Amino acid sequence: MKMVLHILLKDLRRHCWEAALLILATAAWAWNLAHPNRFVWLRQREMLPIALFGLWFLITIRVVQGESLVGDREFWPTRPYLWSQLLAAKAIFLVLCLNGPLLIAQLCLLAATGIPFSISLLPGLLFLQLQFLFFFTFPAAAFAAVTESIVQWLLAAAGIFVFFLIVSNLPLWGTLAPALAGGEQAASLLGGALVALALLFAVVWQYERRRPWLPRIVLAAAIVLIPLAGLLGSASWIKAIAYPRNNHPPLRLTVARDGPKGEPTYSSQQYPGGDTGIFVSLTATAIEPDTIVRVEGARFILSGDNGWSWQSPWVNRVAEFAGTGSRDRVEFMVPAAEAGHLSEAHINISAELAMAVYRLGKVERVETASDTFAVPEVGVCRWRPQWSERKDANVPDCVAPLRRPAVMVTSVESGDETCPTPEGQQPLPARHRATYIEWGSDLPADFDPNPVHLFRPVGGIWEPRVPFAGSPDSSRVADLCRGTPFTLRTGSLDRRMRVILDLGPLGQEKPSKVDEPFAEFRDGPE
Repeated sequence: MKMVLHILLKDLRRHCWEAALLILATAAWAWNLAHPNRFVWLRQREMLPIALFGLWFLITIRVVQGESLVGDREFWPTRPYLWSQLLAAKAIFLVLCLNGPLLIAQLCLLAATGIPFSISLLPGLLFLQLQFLFFFTFPAAAFAAVTESIVQWLLAAAGIFVFFLIVSNLPLWGTLAPALAGGEQAASLLGGALVALALLFAVVWQYERRRPWLPRIVLAAAIVLIPLAGLLGSASWIKAIAYPRNNHPPLRLTVARDGPKGEPTYSSQQYPGGDTGIFVSLTATAIEPDTIVRVEGARFILSGDNGWSWQSPWVNRVAEFAGTGSRDRVEFMVPAAEAGHLSEAHINISAELAMAVYRLGKVERVETASDTFAVPEVGVCRWRPQWSERKDANVPDCVAPLRRPAVMVTSVESGDETCPTPEGQQPLPARHRATYIEWGSDLPADFDPNPVHLFRPVGGIWEPRVPFAGSPDSSRVADLCRGTPFTLRTGSLDRRMRVILDLGPLGQEKPSKVDEPFAEFRDGPE
């Protein structure tokens, strides 16, 4: 331990100026975030993150290469250093001088927004430091261990940049099936674990053996693994792992009956090349209590008379349903060769759905009359004057520490609404409700140096629909004004699954409301 401390103190003396510059850049970055309108050099403030993380990489390279692990001209192997002591001293230095200032700056940013430190924030803050160690410090240190100078490190970084630039522009990516959220997570976890093992092997091997060619090959293989993980996200077996088959779906869906006589309907849009976009509104006729179902991917199966059937490719980011009676619109493309069958009678539609089921917690009522009000399990809001002609207008600044909840559902009743009626509009009718869903993360903290995240507490369209006077096709949206109470439920991911649902008859086509061709979906469905 004495030798580790000796090496650590030696590095602190040698790199004190670089560390001081990093602390200064971190303090300036944090002060600018806390006072966005008071920074002296307004045009240069965007350079602060670049300076901060540029110094982060520079210090990592300089510290690791301070006792070069490449070549045979260094005197340090003749000193009484064990490789494990040297490695431990370098790791402690990097955590202390890189993550230490960042952690202090993050605590100051939280305090500046009215979120004091508490033990409940500690796991998220530590997780955030681990993320920066893994994504920034660890790769920079691994490549510094197998290069002899900063110039060699920069040449290696340039080569990696060119490699990813070429790979990202390969036509292969346009031919892949869309990667669903669950598949991307599974592939990222697998690829991240393999890359982490490669980095760890390279660092430990080089400190112990000081023979760079094998770790260089391993690092090159790790770089190739990163785009391969992207390919894995589209693989069918990854989808099967991320979304296991389930014969007990958490909801039932049918095509919405919006026709004049209560029959199901759909709309379509013609695209360049002859393909037809099909837009179908789905209604949840039943759903498990206290859940929200997010359909993260789907493929649709159409069947008609004389044995005709057609199956769409997978489409990602499809729809979400927050209770019985909720509805959302799905979109998919039908090729020109099959579009003619849509005019036939008795077309039935079913779907294979890859869905995420979120479990909601208890209902909380939030009062908003005070200058500052807490949003349980989420964060805190402050009222600030809105610079407008209406003197009494206010908007809330709402912030959450480290992350937003995986899902947040807020509802407001028209009878509780305190916003002034817009000019030319009628007062809101009674017994209307607006529900707003905001999505966040299941991780303890988002990968962001700024631990303060904005969120919107209220929004959504009033249901039953309230049209704007003079514009009957537009719907009025709920706003949050001071004194308007709202209810809140937060939730977390419960499970993912893949189910097959019969959605019923597709119904008759209704006229599209899109006046200009391709105005609403100019690039086609996602």
